[in-house]
Order: sequence, then C-alpha cells, then structure tokens
Amino acid sequence: MLLLKLNKVSMLVVIIPVLISSLKCHPQQKKGNTAKIITIRNCSNESKLAVGDTIIVELVEVPGTGYSWSIKENPKNVKALKFVNKTIEDPVDTNDNTRRKIFFKFILTAASHLVLEFEYKRPWEKNASPANNCKLNLDIL
Repeated sequence: MLLLKLNKVSMLVVIIPVLISSLKCHPQQKKGNTAKIITIRNCSNESKLAVGDTIIVELVEVPGTGYSWSIKENPKNVKALKFVNKTIEDPVDTNDNTRRKIFFKFILTAASHLVLEFEYKRPWEKNASPANNCKLNLDIL
C-alpha cells in the first residue's frame, strides 16, 4: 500500500510541472488579435496575407547529400519581413537518404509586395548554382 501511495505522489510531482509548463508554452491569443499562422508547403504562393501574420515555410531536404536550404538575401524584404527562426524536424529513420522537414518562420511587419527566395545547395560550393530553389511572391495587405 505504501509503495502505491508513493507512486501516485511521484506521478503527481512529474505531471504537475509538465502541465504548468505546457500552459506557459501556449499562451491564449488576445481577443481582437486577427493575426494568423500560415504554413506554406511545397513552395506554393500564399495570398491573403496581412501585417502581423506569421508564415512558416516548410521545405524538404535530404541531409546525407550535403544539400541544405538557405534564405537568399533580398534587401527589399527587410522592412516587411522579420525572420524568427529555422527549425529542423529530424526523421525517425537515420538512413542517409531519409528526408527531413525544414521550417523557416517569419512575421510580416509591413504592407508590401515582396519576393522571398530559398536556395537548395551545398554551403561549401560557393560559386555553384543551386540544385533547386523556391521563390514565393507575397502580397502583404
């Protein structure tokens, strides 16, 4: 009986901090805030974007080849687009030919028409053309 009670207590000790941390990680959206999170997959253009929206560009890469996605610099994007982060979803299978998803997150900060470009290339091949590219035409209202 005593062992059973200790297990319940120890389970509560573990569960309560997890619940509290999950509440902190997912704050409720304020009333009146119409900003959206929009995921763009397969390099498709997205319309109906607004200032304050968050966009997540999802691309796929094969890490065993040495190729990776990077943002092509465009000085015109500086005022209308704020880069937040790049995250990688590691695959379950660690085979060299396994694909993984890459996520680039941005916040739209000003009304504009802009071109957001990504290049799929090997970082050490400075003068080589990219093996693939992704070009998004964004209209921010």
